[in-house]
Amino acid sequence: MDIYEVRLEKAPTMKAIEIDLIHNDHSFGSSCASATWIAWALKVEQAQVVLAMDT
Repeated sequence: MDIYEVRLEKAPTMKAIEIDLIHNDHSFGSSCASATWIAWALKVEQAQVVLAMDT
């Protein structure tokens, strides 16, 4: 009966992903800026998906 004991983990929030990127990104001189750009791009992509679903 172990198949009925499913443990689901919650997906990380956008803010948690952005904070993780800020702490782990060392490829640019300003790691905060690159993480912010990536988070912004993810928000734009999410808005595009919502728009596509509405149309």
